Parts: sequence; structure tokens; C-alpha cells
Amino acid sequence: MHLPPHLGWPKILTGFYPNMNKIFNGVIMPIINKGYLTGLEIKTIREELGLTQAELMRLMKVKNYRTIQRWEYEEGRAPTGACDEIVELLKTAYVEITGTVESLVAKYKRWEYADFALILYPEDVKRNAAVRKVYCRFIAEGKKAHLVRFDEEDYNNYLAAQNLSDCEKNRDAWALYYWKKAKA
Repeated sequence: MHLPPHLGWPKILTGFYPNMNKIFNGVIMPIINKGYLTGLEIKTIREELGLTQAELMRLMKVKNYRTIQRWEYEEGRAPTGACDEIVELLKTAYVEITGTVESLVAKYKRWEYADFALILYPEDVKRNAAVRKVYCRFIAEGKKAHLVRFDEEDYNNYLAAQNLSDCEKNRDAWALYYWKKAKA
């Protein structure tokens, strides 16, 4: 599967797990319930959620991405306080990401043959993780899905040129317009 390299994909994200609950409860929960995390476990959980190191850094409010790298690549365990924060963050993120995945799949399910574009918003880390998972699922299903990063200036120009107001339908239309414009 071809994943656009410029959109910051986690290395392991090459597919979509149809039953995220089973993966989370069967694989991730036993790891995080033991009270500590190894670097490999942190990395695995982050990647299963579809988060990049930079996104985890923002969610954890860590100032330097090297901290995340150190946690993931050093042998042994991450600091206990960090593990507690990561565990709580991952539990919350899992619920939010799963909910977003389900709503996006339901929303775009009707797009069987037409092109459509999913929007990545610069600061919405959890939604972006869900969008990437949905994108991978749709591509695997053969749908004509595309990804675009939200460009507020271009979007506002699009609305003004067409005398439209901001709403979800117009964002979807803009996303496809923006993708086609970038492709040309």
C-alpha cells in the first residue's frame, strides 16, 4: 500500500484493524495494566494507535521529541511517572480514536465509486490518527480516498469565492477541490 510520505505516518501503520476493541483489550490492556512499560511496549502501543512520535510528544506535553525516542529505544523501562501518564493518555486516546474511526467510516461509507478527501487538521492529533487508520482501511477496500492537510487560508478563499459558509459539507467539498488542485 502506498502511504504519502509527507504526512508523517507511523512506520507500522500499513493497515486497519477491523476490531480495534479486540486488539486493545487482548494485547494493549495486559501490557498497560502491569504497572510499567518497556520502550518497545510504548512504541508498539503508540503505533497501534496510529500516533507519530511528534504527536505523542504533543499529547504528553513533552518539550523535546528525543524524550519520546529515549523512552522507546532505551533498554529497560520508561520512568514510572511517565508510564502512568502514557497509560492514562493511551486509554483516553484509544476511546477517542476508536469513536472517531467509527464515525468517519459511517460518514464516508456511502462513497463507493467517487473520489473523496479526508482532512488532517494541524493540531488535532487524535483525530489525525483516526483519519490515517480510516484512510488505510478505505485504500485497502479499493475506495478512492485521498488525504489533505487543512489549509485555513485556502479554505477561506474557497468559501469566499463560492459565497459559502463554514460547515462540514463545505469542508468535504473543499478537501476534494484542494486535493485535485494540488494534484494538477
